[in-house]
Amino acid sequence: MRGVPLLVVACTPTIPITDGGPDTTPRDATADTAPIGGDTSSDTTGTSTLTAGSLAGSEADEGFGSAVLFCEDSLIIGAPHRAMGRVYGGTTRLAEGDGRMGSALACVGGVPLWGAPLARGDAPGVADPSGTLLAGGDGVGHALVGGDGWLAATADGWVDAAGSGGTTSSRPTAVAQRGERIAVGMARGEVFLSLDGAELPRASPQDEAGFAVVAFEDGWAVGAPGENAVLLLDESGAETAHIAGDGGRFGAALAAADVDGDGREELLIGAPMAGGAAEGAAFLYGGGALIASWQGEATGEQLGFSVAITRGWVALGAPGGPGTPGRVQSLEIEDLEMQQLTEDAGL
Repeated sequence: MRGVPLLVVACTPTIPITDGGPDTTPRDATADTAPIGGDTSSDTTGTSTLTAGSLAGSEADEGFGSAVLFCEDSLIIGAPHRAMGRVYGGTTRLAEGDGRMGSALACVGGVPLWGAPLARGDAPGVADPSGTLLAGGDGVGHALVGGDGWLAATADGWVDAAGSGGTTSSRPTAVAQRGERIAVGMARGEVFLSLDGAELPRASPQDEAGFAVVAFEDGWAVGAPGENAVLLLDESGAETAHIAGDGGRFGAALAAADVDGDGREELLIGAPMAGGAAEGAAFLYGGGALIASWQGEATGEQLGFSVAITRGWVALGAPGGPGTPGRVQSLEIEDLEMQQLTEDAGL
């Protein structure tokens, strides 16, 4: 994975990102590991102080880091794989429940929400820290996004905080919104994206386009990990650029925000199967170039399975494989040497 080529293919020329310009050497995404501990009572405030470093799950096989999210000054982490899934806020356990609780996360008005799409003992769907079920039904909440309100995937479409909803031609795998606009990704089937109800046809049957979707700049970024690519679309859904990775299910996770405060959004891309033994990797893209990248170090840890980004911070989830506890790496903007990297890239 050292020196992984990353190409941005626009409607005009192809721009190589490896010859000169930005530093594309993957950075070591390991640090002193702090196990999850502290108060594990049902504290529903989610209050924590963000610190750079690595948080490790407390138990093997819980999938700690399968979902990550910044919510105000807290890092929210999903660990959905055991019989009782868990949601953590920093080092505090916020909730525990069955049905893959913590599979998806969202933040609305500074309050974290989580999905438990397969719950049996409790009703499946989307819940808040008080335990209030905001939306219920089988399969509801396997994908979730916040903002002014929340938007959740259902088994055959979507539902939002206002009670509105819609159906899609295939099972959704991702949801995104910008203002009143709604995008629903579908990794399988003849359609890869529903944009305000208009369905966009898939270009290749195995590309898995729609596996991840996020609002980016004035349009959308769509992950296609089956072909190790991210599609950049304008607001109408027309493709404007194609970011190609070098394997590892590049594009399986996406997040976007103005991380460095320059008024332009950056895109964080996960490639959880990258490396010779699924160590995983993540890439920060902005201004038409690769800005920074990180590589996992442990066999099978799958760094970049989930990603989160906010002003001054990025977080990379590495849920690991059988017998491992999983971890989440958080990095402060100062640690990225963003200003120097940006200058080197000529941005």
